[in-house]
Amino acid sequence: MLAVLLVGSVVAGTVAVGIVRADAKTQLKRADDLQRKVDAAGPGEQVRKDVLAAAQADVTVLFSYDYRKLDDYASATQKVTTEKFGAEFAKTVAAIRPQQLSQQAVAKAQVTDAAVKDATDATAHVLLFVDTTTTTKGASTPSVQRTRVQLTLQSVAGQWLVDGVEAV
Repeated sequence: MLAVLLVGSVVAGTVAVGIVRADAKTQLKRADDLQRKVDAAGPGEQVRKDVLAAAQADVTVLFSYDYRKLDDYASATQKVTTEKFGAEFAKTVAAIRPQQLSQQAVAKAQVTDAAVKDATDATAHVLLFVDTTTTTKGASTPSVQRTRVQLTLQSVAGQWLVDGVEAV
């Protein structure tokens, strides 16, 4: 009787292992299928890397300036922005120009961390942590402003350009 129970347990165990293995294979196949669908539906890893690199470079251009080179600064910002946002940003640059000149302000932005929030082949949102160190005439030490911003980027002719900046 014990032998029959033992044989029955072994058979039941073997069947259970077979079922578990089959279920695991089914789950892996489903996961692979889902990953393929996700990859097909959204941008690939390379797009995310490109968006992240562009956002980090572009925010540095937008937040760094030197009062001695404000025309160069204005030109550089136009190269990393869409036409619409570039026009808006140019108005801001023009409005603060007198203050930058009178204070002899020099700002240097550095991205301390960044992540792609979402991205398609045409539009992306990137969250950035930016430290901007500013020196001004008469200040004994530079000031450091730590900001968090979300950039909206648009793909224009194969280049990711800033289409919006929002403080978060």
